[in-house]
Amino acid sequence: TDFAPQGEEFYYRVGRLYDAYGVDWYVHLVIDRAYIMGSIDTKVEVTRKDIKAAEHKVDDDLVRAQTVLYLCVAAVALGLTVLSAVFVRFLLRPINGLMEEMVWVSSMDLDKPEAPLSNMQEVREMQIAFVKMKKNLKDFRAYVPTALLNSSNELVVVDPPTGDVALVFTDIVRSTELWERSATGMNTAMEMHNDIMRESLSKHRGYEVKTIGDAFMVAFESPIDALKFCFDVQVSFAKASWPADLCLDQGLKVRIGCHIGQTIPEENPLTGRRDYRGPTVNLASRSEGKALPGTVCITGDVLNVVDSKLNSDLNNPKVEDIGMHTLKGIEG
Repeated sequence: TDFAPQGEEFYYRVGRLYDAYGVDWYVHLVIDRAYIMGSIDTKVEVTRKDIKAAEHKVDDDLVRAQTVLYLCVAAVALGLTVLSAVFVRFLLRPINGLMEEMVWVSSMDLDKPEAPLSNMQEVREMQIAFVKMKKNLKDFRAYVPTALLNSSNELVVVDPPTGDVALVFTDIVRSTELWERSATGMNTAMEMHNDIMRESLSKHRGYEVKTIGDAFMVAFESPIDALKFCFDVQVSFAKASWPADLCLDQGLKVRIGCHIGQTIPEENPLTGRRDYRGPTVNLASRSEGKALPGTVCITGDVLNVVDSKLNSDLNNPKVEDIGMHTLKGIEG
């Protein structure tokens, strides 16, 4: 009873030891317990300090990580800004040079016979100006997409056709099935498809109106150019090496339809490009659906225009009459 009470269970154990072994054991047991409890308190305190130190270290590491992240983002942003500035500078240099020389040449009033070149110095300056213009055009062409260059690597800018327009629609045969068969292979095939279409368009001076899924709508001033484009596309598709996982024994097939007539022009609000509407558009679109895979279906109006030039301009293609057809949504 001289010691502070430590709970009933502890006193019970201590009392039995006292009766059996005497005071020495009793005192020794109480001292051991005090030592043990003190050690536990010390360890608990040390553990708390370790936890606090670990928390501070984690906080410091987070701050350092955030700082490094911000610096990396800033470095990337700065790098992109510098690259953009360099690109714009190199892109604008030939354009600015071209414009300067064009302004200088325009100031000469060469279209006025009463203002001829007065001396050899002006002739020399004019020659230098045209040389610079040619160089700037070549430099600018390096930034032009290949789709705008023809087979001779010359820049081709086609104005939207007006008047009687030859419209062509294309569509891939069984495209949904091919996407299901192999999305990766079909994605590669679509890139090849688009390249062939645009290369042929540039070659035959066609105007890309728009794409609708995997279909193209294109326009031509000349029905001869339109049919040259159609034949060129089908030949290129037959020769292309398509992805093996699509299992295309005879290559990717497209249907092509062509019709010619008056159109109602309008600007596409999404693309800013010339678009067309009216019966001619509907007939051209519906004729594509009547073409067999790998062939071109043209209307009688197109045949009437090009019939006399099939041999001379189109290398005498095989023409088959498929008769009269009722087209959905087309009267007559």
